[in-house]
Amino acid sequence: MKHKILLTTKSVLALILFLVLTVTTYSQDESAGKVELKKDVPQTAGGDVVSVTVEGTNICLGCTLKHEKGASAQCKIYGHRHTLKVENAFDENGEELNYMAGWILHYLENDNSEEYITGHHNDELKIKGIVYKNERTLEVKEVKS
Repeated sequence: MKHKILLTTKSVLALILFLVLTVTTYSQDESAGKVELKKDVPQTAGGDVVSVTVEGTNICLGCTLKHEKGASAQCKIYGHRHTLKVENAFDENGEELNYMAGWILHYLENDNSEEYITGHHNDELKIKGIVYKNERTLEVKEVKS
């Protein structure tokens, strides 16, 4: 019995794209068995980085989505993972960054942010740090009282 394989134009193009990306992204060092990223391939992180002071509410994203959107978050089982809901943001010169109002910033995990990722539920915070804008990530340098 013969089986026909139907390949659509989209599936063929997707397969070609996958193969091209795979071949151009990695180079094989056969003697050492290492796979390394080529230097000319763009990395994931990019965009602007800005030093800021942000003011906002430390919210558990899971709890917020559960209460506001009906998401099936299970924070009571897995714990809270807080983010900062920005109310105000200022650059290092004190200029207001209006475009960040309403942003949800995820904390870059380090010694300065750890207690804010798991604690300070719904606390109002003022944080000095660095925002990686494309990634919506906040690197905490200092929490101001």
